[in-house]
Amino acid sequence: MPITSILVHHAIGETRAAACDAEGRPVALFQDRLAERDKRARWGQVFGGHIRSCSPGDGGAFIALDTGEEGFLARRDLSGLVEGVHSFYRIAAEARRGKLAKLVEADTPVSLHGDPFALWQAGLPGADAVKPEIGFHVADQIDQAFEDALHSIAPLPAGGRLQITPTPALIAIDVDTAGRQDKGRASARARAVNLAAVRELARQASLRSLGGALVLDCIAPLSRHDGSKVKTHFVDAFRAISSRRVSCLPPSPFGLMEVVLEHGPAPLFETCLDAAGAPTALSVMLVGMRRVEREAMAARTARLRLDLPEASYTVFQADRSLYETDLMTRFGARIDVVRAVNHKI
Repeated sequence: MPITSILVHHAIGETRAAACDAEGRPVALFQDRLAERDKRARWGQVFGGHIRSCSPGDGGAFIALDTGEEGFLARRDLSGLVEGVHSFYRIAAEARRGKLAKLVEADTPVSLHGDPFALWQAGLPGADAVKPEIGFHVADQIDQAFEDALHSIAPLPAGGRLQITPTPALIAIDVDTAGRQDKGRASARARAVNLAAVRELARQASLRSLGGALVLDCIAPLSRHDGSKVKTHFVDAFRAISSRRVSCLPPSPFGLMEVVLEHGPAPLFETCLDAAGAPTALSVMLVGMRRVEREAMAARTARLRLDLPEASYTVFQADRSLYETDLMTRFGARIDVVRAVNHKI
């Protein structure tokens, strides 16, 4: 699955991108939201921060970053760390639900902050030479890629699907073979399904920025030889599209394949959805902005109004001048953004 194209849409209030393979399938997604810019530390960026407290019991030190965010520096040997001292730290893994950003010490502030898009592209194997395709014409493709990546179901080629379920301890993946027409012996059919499943899981893990422990329930029967092949297939497929470290065991006698992926960007379902699985107020507001952009491009003289629910309108108000400047620059004074309590986008 080598990356051959990168699609970029500079929408109102955010930049979104999709890296695609030779078949045009997205394999990695990027989003940079205006409301979070300089407030949320991104993977690979370097920030200054001071040591808030050293905690031998936790195996490291808590760092107060200059962004206002807190991170954790894992270090067994805390000698030389002095509370209150300011230094520079690279974001090894973004903050996620219930977890602080993971930090490593940075030797120099030369790459201070760093452009999130450039860092994301640099983390895609072989993508450094890919020239991004930028414009509104790729917006629909990117929208669909994000929508698919936020769904719990991922279809498999030739039929079947993966059911991807995050839990507090791990991410469970089940394989459903409904709709497949594989022929031959049961072992040959199982091999074909499992190989397709791990290829798709590698893509989905990259797309969704999944990290930590993943467990795939493989289809039986699965011989030891086939299990080793399934493991290798997954690792090779993931390494082709991500620079994050991966470790994987062959499926167990019970057919469970255990994977550990290095955390990097925050999982997509956490940045776009709340704990109940509904779009966050920020996500709803940005969906509205993309819709108003689409309508404004189609009707270039029409006056438009975007009605936002209360919570999303509050998010809009926090950076109102920036959003309105962008709207004015692109479309003139013909778009009004208003509060509409109980309105659903």
